[in-house]
Amino acid sequence: MEEHRRTPPAGAPELMVSFRYLAFAGTGIGLILLACLPLQARLIWNRTPSAPTGLYWLSERPPRIGDWALVSAGAPEAVWAHDRGYTGPYWPLIKHVAASEGDEICRYEGSISINGNVAAIALEHDSTGMELPVWEGCFKLGQGQIFLLNDHPRSLDGRYFGMTDTSDIAGTVSEVWTDQR
Repeated sequence: MEEHRRTPPAGAPELMVSFRYLAFAGTGIGLILLACLPLQARLIWNRTPSAPTGLYWLSERPPRIGDWALVSAGAPEAVWAHDRGYTGPYWPLIKHVAASEGDEICRYEGSISINGNVAAIALEHDSTGMELPVWEGCFKLGQGQIFLLNDHPRSLDGRYFGMTDTSDIAGTVSEVWTDQR
């Protein structure tokens, strides 16, 4: 019985070498570019479920409506979340900017509205039965103030803390790779 061996197509070894070379060169170029980036630019890993879990790119650009903002570790809401055991030390809090200067925010009986439109419902207790912060009434956001509100119904955000000073924001973040991409 005759043994049949499959012979590689002409040029196959050269293609393998070319692919390896390109992969190696691409990795090297990527590392060089990363090293040239400003120190302020950083990768952030979000592990909390209130924003998509994954990798984000931090820039120091001021936040605008629609952006994801990174709450500084020293911000009152970040300290509160850590003290209550919701987050570990220096865990990033990534929140969606829902309103900014000139917008009116109201909370009545747990209903959160932005410029008269219901945007979210605030819960009275967390999943363990602990009471959550409550504020009532309306306020208009001034210069240097934003309102943070995520889609996740259990997100610890403006529905419990009200407005956030932009001085408590480390920057804006963009999704690099998340469980929703």
